[in-house]
Amino acid sequence: PFGMLIPSLSTSNTLGALKDNRYLYNGKEFQDDFELNWHDYGARMYDPTLGRWHAVDPLAEKYYSWSPYTYCLNNPIVFVDPDGMEVKNAHEEERDEAERRKNQAEQRHNAANKDEDKKEWRQSRRELNRANRQFNRINANYQAVEAKIAHLKEVTPVLFNELNTLTDPRGNEIDINVSIFQRNETYSVNGQDIELSGGVYAVPGRDGAFIHDPIMGTDGAMHIMLKKSASGLVFAHEGGHGSYYSSNIRHYYRVLMVQNPEWRYQLGHGKGDPNGAAALEWERRYREELRNYRRQQRNARRNN
Repeated sequence: PFGMLIPSLSTSNTLGALKDNRYLYNGKEFQDDFELNWHDYGARMYDPTLGRWHAVDPLAEKYYSWSPYTYCLNNPIVFVDPDGMEVKNAHEEERDEAERRKNQAEQRHNAANKDEDKKEWRQSRRELNRANRQFNRINANYQAVEAKIAHLKEVTPVLFNELNTLTDPRGNEIDINVSIFQRNETYSVNGQDIELSGGVYAVPGRDGAFIHDPIMGTDGAMHIMLKKSASGLVFAHEGGHGSYYSSNIRHYYRVLMVQNPEWRYQLGHGKGDPNGAAALEWERRYREELRNYRRQQRNARRNN
């Protein structure tokens, strides 16, 4: 189950023209350079002979209860690691771009000569301060999402795996983009504004065959947005909404986009909507897994 190469089913297709089949275990490219026989997962290289990664998990410091080299929590039948990393952090590209601008501003400021052109030096300093502020703001959101994803993965790995491997009714993979609310979001119930702790944003395709993230503008994806202070329970709750929604795209296309478009942003807990029940069930499962996790941590401390 860990993907070790079977000689009789090697990379060469002996039927016909001996074409190479390089994409094997989990559809990842087989790398036999220097006879290493690893699989390229993008973020890390995987050794199926050992059932281990050959690089530390990029977020290893945030979930220390598992070895950073362990593949799929030592249970590849139940769990899948699609790229060696995580559910997607929607702030990653924004953070990388802000860091690039910050570095460029720093280079311009370092190159400016205060004695030769004081005006240019002051301008470069203002630009650097502005770039630093922007990077710090974006990076704070990025780090908050990283911590929430890492928490869900460490404390409730079963729920995380379900969220990480969502598919639509046709079996197409669905990406989950996670981000922090840029401002306080509210919705109205009986004339009273209630502040949101989290929400799921997605638009079903016209034929109900795919799902679209309207925030990131990407197909085959949905978006979970959370308050920076939102707990793991809130993350699990929104994951439950997303899980149910992904399996019932056609229903929500018909109900939301055609029959009742005014409901589009109030999905989840309306009367008779089973999506709300799914979110509450994920809450229950989160609490149960959290209790088990804490029990394991206590036992581990006693044994040490």
